[in-house]
Order: sequence, then structure tokens, then C-alpha cells
Amino acid sequence: MSFPFDLAVTNPASLIVARSVFETDQSTLEASITVQEGLKQTGADVCYLPCSGPVMAFNRSQLNKVVKGADVIVAAVGELADFSGEASSLSEITVSNSQREMVEAASMYNIPLITILFNGRPLAIPSIIKRSDAVIEAWHLGTETGNALSDILFGIYNPSGRLTTTFPNKSGECPLYYNHTNTGRPISDSRFSSKYLDVPLTPLFPFGFGLSYTSYTYDNLQVFQFDSYIEVSVDVKNTGTFAGEETVQLYIHDLVSSRCRPVLELKGYQKIWLEPADVKKVTIRVDYQDLGFYDNEMQYIVEPGTFRIQIGHDSSMGLTGEFKISTDNQIFPSYTK
Repeated sequence: MSFPFDLAVTNPASLIVARSVFETDQSTLEASITVQEGLKQTGADVCYLPCSGPVMAFNRSQLNKVVKGADVIVAAVGELADFSGEASSLSEITVSNSQREMVEAASMYNIPLITILFNGRPLAIPSIIKRSDAVIEAWHLGTETGNALSDILFGIYNPSGRLTTTFPNKSGECPLYYNHTNTGRPISDSRFSSKYLDVPLTPLFPFGFGLSYTSYTYDNLQVFQFDSYIEVSVDVKNTGTFAGEETVQLYIHDLVSSRCRPVLELKGYQKIWLEPADVKKVTIRVDYQDLGFYDNEMQYIVEPGTFRIQIGHDSSMGLTGEFKISTDNQIFPSYTK
């Protein structure tokens, strides 16, 4: 399949992690497909020049050359593979200044800018997100990196991945995670609440976040309660023009307990395939025994009380409801695991 596009590829992608293997075996490295190679195999007219990198200064003249006549700019941005893992801690989890300069400059050409992130940790990159028309989180992929990314860029594959971690706006927000416990002053617009004054109240990207080439809506939340478990059902509709996979995520919050509990806990999920305009009813079961915690005596217990449900696309949104567990349920007075 060929595509009538001129692509400008910036950054030394092979120096980041387009050849993203951790092994030192040269034969394995040589067998890897770079972003440049993967794009060329589609039949697209690809022009590649290294313009910046994790340890490379920004070269504006190279950028001017590579974007000339281009329909789309693909900027490979991120970290070297050995920036992650053991003995690789950083005080600033962002990309190099030279890469930020390159993305800012590339965004000034009035040409669609697609940024591909290669990284082994969540990054604080609000300026890159702001200046990019689209962003692909590639992490450190393997030998088929180039082919996988070209399939996504040209719509051969509709991406469906979700973030398994929270992305901060700035490094100073860390540690930042969705299942934190509440405080006496929960985050709000009030100055005297648990927040930072110089960043948004919400993270750059929440846990479970991920976009695709289609969209979904949720409707008709129902909660069915039984002696030892609940079933939560919801209707999910593909409202876009492409078929795709949606990951339905169920979160629960124990509203009152003897110990402070997280504001959200992922208790179930289900991945479904939907054609355009299709609607599917998704049902997720949660056993009461999975709603417990360890008390001060280190005994695993489940306490009666009210629980809030949230089911939706990620940890920041969804339909909500409530259910109650009473001492009439067979697992009480306590369930010991």
C-alpha cells in the first residue's frame, strides 16, 4: 500500500529507541526496524535528517531542510534506553532542552506535527503536548518498532493502548498517582487545599488514558447486588467512523472505613471490539472480598458501608453510582483472607 504524502522525519530516531532493544547484541540491533525504515516501507516519500536528540543540540538549519515541501512532520522525541532502569534516576523527568526547542520550532511551519515519545517513565512535557497536533506514546518498543508505528500513523491499525501510570505537568508534582488517599483538604479551587499553585489541578494525563481514531459514549449504568458480589453493567457505543477496541474501566471508592482508603481503586476492566455505531452491554463482576483491606492487626477484612462506583474510559471520568454492603451479607462480621 502506498500513500501520496511527503513526510519529514526529525530527530535521530535510531539514537533514541527506534532500535529500542536493551541488548548489546549487534545482530539484534541490525535486525531492528527504525521509524524511518518503517515509514519508507509504506511507499511514502520520506525525508529524514537528525535535528536534535537526548544528547544532541538542536540544528535549526537541518530542520529547515527536512520540512521543505513536507505534508506532515514526524518528530521522534524522548530518552535513550539506558536513561531508564537501575541507577537511572533523574531529578527532572522531561526531555532535553534541545528537543523542546526542536518541537517548538517545528510547530511554527503550519504543517501537521506528530510527536512520537520514546521513554521508559512518565514524562512532564506540557509544552510538547501543547505544540503537537498528535502524540504517540511508543515507550521502548522492540525490533518491529518502525513497522508498528507506521501502521498507526497511516491508520492501518487503530491504537487502543492505555496509560498504566499518571503523567505529571511538572516533575515537582511527583509522586503522582490516581489511587492516592484523601486529605483533610481535598484538591479544589480554594487556595487552602492540597494542590500546587503553578500547575493545573489535574495531571497532564491520568491513569488509564488513551485515545484512538474513534470515540465512545457510555450510558445506562446498572448495579446488580448479590449475597457475595456485585455486577456493574453499562452500554458502550462507538460514536466514530472507525472500528476499534475500547477498554472499559471500573473504579470503586470506599466512602467510610476504619482506615483511610484510596479515592479510587481499579477493580475490573474489559476490552471490547466495536464497529462504527455498534452498542455493547459490558458487565463487570466484583466480589465483596476484593473490597477489603488490612487492618491495624494486619488482618484482611471487609467492612460494611457505602461504596461509590465509577465506570468509564479512564480514571478521570465515567458514570457514577453507589451500592451498600451490610452486615446481612454472608461474609460478615469480617472476611479473613
